[in-house]
Amino acid sequence: MLQQHAADLRAQFVARFRELLADQGLDAESPVRLAQDEFGNLRVVGFHPEAAAIEHALATAPELVGLFEELAAATRAFTRPFEHELAASAPGMPPDVGSTPRPRFVLSITPGAAEGAFEHGW
Repeated sequence: MLQQHAADLRAQFVARFRELLADQGLDAESPVRLAQDEFGNLRVVGFHPEAAAIEHALATAPELVGLFEELAAATRAFTRPFEHELAASAPGMPPDVGSTPRPRFVLSITPGAAEGAFEHGW
């Protein structure tokens, strides 16, 4: 049930994201990876030739930020990746203490698919 909810949110996000890009005259089918920065803004992860334009478009769409946050929370609910990783990196310490930063949710969007995962750094 949680996985289906996350899949539904992912499909909604991708559809709205592609619509936003098309409305802005950007390539809506080019592969892209997205994550939130420490200020809550959606950012392109890694190289993308239209990264600045995509980030500008996303800055005008707060509903996509909210949907992205919902998707990250839904994905976390059934994966819980950071608890095991942090516990392994800092034995005996609470999960929010230690040298390993908390993984960020990264959504990878390709023409035929979209996949969300938690990753360290980017």
